[in-house]
Amino acid sequence: MIIFQIYLYTEEAGLLNPATAVNCLSVGSINTELRTGRGFIDRYRPEKRIDKLRISKEREPSAFTRTGPGFNETIKPDLVAYGGNMYYHARTNKLISNDYQSGIPSLNNNFFDDGKLFSCASGTSFSTPYISNLAAKILNYNKDFKNNTVRALLANSADYPLEVTEGIENYMQEMQSVILARLSQLKENTDDEELIELITSILDKRFLNTQNKNKLLKSGKLDEETKRLITAVPGVKAEYDDFLLRTSGYGFPDIDRALKSSETKVTLWAENSIKMDRFDVYKIPIPEDFISKTGLRKITVSLAFSPPVRHTRKDYAGYIMDFELVRGIDLEETLERAANDDKSENITDLGGERCSFCPKTGVIKNSTLQKATFEIKRTPKEYGNCYYLIVVSQDKWITNSAEFIETTDEENYSVVITLEHKKEEVKMYNEIKERIDQEVEVKPELEANV
Repeated sequence: MIIFQIYLYTEEAGLLNPATAVNCLSVGSINTELRTGRGFIDRYRPEKRIDKLRISKEREPSAFTRTGPGFNETIKPDLVAYGGNMYYHARTNKLISNDYQSGIPSLNNNFFDDGKLFSCASGTSFSTPYISNLAAKILNYNKDFKNNTVRALLANSADYPLEVTEGIENYMQEMQSVILARLSQLKENTDDEELIELITSILDKRFLNTQNKNKLLKSGKLDEETKRLITAVPGVKAEYDDFLLRTSGYGFPDIDRALKSSETKVTLWAENSIKMDRFDVYKIPIPEDFISKTGLRKITVSLAFSPPVRHTRKDYAGYIMDFELVRGIDLEETLERAANDDKSENITDLGGERCSFCPKTGVIKNSTLQKATFEIKRTPKEYGNCYYLIVVSQDKWITNSAEFIETTDEENYSVVITLEHKKEEVKMYNEIKERIDQEVEVKPELEANV
């Protein structure tokens, strides 16, 4: 199992074209259940006879999935869905992924050869149609949605299966002991005093943190196998999000979450256009129950845009976009601070009023599909009943493009915001809708999904 997970974080498991395309949805695979009542064993119970051995559990990343990051550290894959499974057959010494026990049922493309109408197979070729089906359902709900809105809604609704998050946590813990054993062996076989000193400090702490991990990789004194091993292991909790995004993107979408609001969860969306090196500000109504009722609260923001690309340029995308969520200041102050911010940085001077997203916006800012969540655990009464979402564009080369100048000086984007409270007695929908309707009479910026 450790070897399998190491593989997912190596170059060998990297994306293949066209999955690296920045403006498309790239889909990874998580496992379906192996359809059998006998013959398989759990990897934690080796005392049983081995006949067919599952490589990974249901809803964990599939052994055949491809992992990111994408070009220029973009988030890829964007999403994951069921793509079948794979198991090891001990008697034949083969990996099996295309039989009725492991594969996804589908129409048989070899029908004229074998006469069978249906067959089973596994792969991201089967997880991708699942996401395509969800996208079609969103367009069936509203045929006027732009492609960016469909992407943003899918990402906003996505979440990680428990097996994915627990799998990475267990992998991080298990691999620390493997790394320490490897470094201990390396220490015994080297005469380099500087390397010995660094390894000794790591062994004393019994943990390889990110700082020491980078020192080891930059030292140029590691053999290729050790370097490969260290690269494929998260150093600290701070790297957890990075490894999670590399295997599973933003997670597994849920069509009900994408299209339906409730008393405890309300989704807002906007389709807009923006000039380069400018910003838009959205006023987000925060209902009374969201503020006053104790419990876990979440604000999830997703942003989608489709810049032109040029493979001949270092900056592949013609422009990038970013967002920040601020609270505790009024609209005038928000506009002033956003306007004074240097375009080469994020909204740098917002101080304690900035909401801390997970993952951090710096991790996702190179992607044309971005999603981040702000969690609130204590009652935020002092910040008032309005937050402000700042959406920023940053030109890379698009304004110097003759093709761009001849068409339009604005680029389209979509943003989706979900407010969610975990207490069942909370009632937010009507208050948010009333406040949105009042704003629409002045300027139609946000709409409430029903």
